Amino acid sequence: MFEKVKAKKKILCIIFAFLAVTIGISSVAYKVNADNRKKEEIAQQKKLQVKKEQAEKQRLETEKKQQEARKKEEEQKKQEEKKKEEEQKKQQEANQKAQSHNTDNNKPEKNKLEANNSNSQAEEKGFKNAAFNGCSQVLLVTNSTKASSSAVVNCYEKSDGHWKNIRSNMSSLIGANGMQYDSLRKQSTNTTPAGIYNLLYMFGWGGNPGVNYIFKVPNDNSYWNLNDGSPTYNRWVEGNPGGDCEHLKYYKTYKYSIVTDYNYGQQRGKGGAIFIHLSSGRSTAGCVSLSEDNLLYIMRWLNPSKNPKILICPEKDLSKYYY
Repeated sequence: MFEKVKAKKKILCIIFAFLAVTIGISSVAYKVNADNRKKEEIAQQKKLQVKKEQAEKQRLETEKKQQEARKKEEEQKKQEEKKKEEEQKKQQEANQKAQSHNTDNNKPEKNKLEANNSNSQAEEKGFKNAAFNGCSQVLLVTNSTKASSSAVVNCYEKSDGHWKNIRSNMSSLIGANGMQYDSLRKQSTNTTPAGIYNLLYMFGWGGNPGVNYIFKVPNDNSYWNLNDGSPTYNRWVEGNPGGDCEHLKYYKTYKYSIVTDYNYGQQRGKGGAIFIHLSSGRSTAGCVSLSEDNLLYIMRWLNPSKNPKILICPEKDLSKYYY
């Protein structure tokens, strides 16, 4: 019995020893495999780093070549420009010498031409903007500064090719906030639009004072529609349109009035009802106002057959139109 137990113990010892050896071998193998994997990863990282460095080096070399090519191109361009400038300078010097020679030989003729040109320019002084083509009457409205509500009105007429001021320095009151250039002018800003405009017709509850234009007399049902976006925006209408409008018969200043074509194209937000009318003694919402005596003179003077225009601008801008 004792021998059997001893044999079993011996067998168990052998088994445990085998297991210990097996486990030890497995641990060593695992450690070896881990070390190998780590070495492979390091080697792979080194390869990637080498490739990255090579790519960066190639990129830098490419950029350097491109910069050198651009620099070479710029230098070549500068040399060409310099050569061109030198050629132009030589040509200018040659032209100046030739001109100087011709000037010395033709001084009497030159002086004569300059005198003739001077006389011609003096004769041609007038309204030169293309909008005045075919026009022989201009109603000029100017103020001393763009923001001023006080203005001066002058009447010009073209006769035998010469522009003459036939009635000057008529006092006028315009928009409370002065003038605003047509492209910038907005509705309800109390500014008088600055620009060149046609004159469409005349009206007034005072009756026709003897004018050459079509003259309309407003009745109790006559209005000027200022409702932005309406089909009859900035137009005379019969019947109250409601909203923003003017009851023409009940404006004292509309005893006598001239209608301009400001914003007759009905552009939204630009406003309308820009008239030349009787003064109330106060600045306006955008119209040009005059005393009754001056207004009636202008209304009777204007003739549609002469294609009249009204020019409204600050004094500093007049030289753009009249010279």
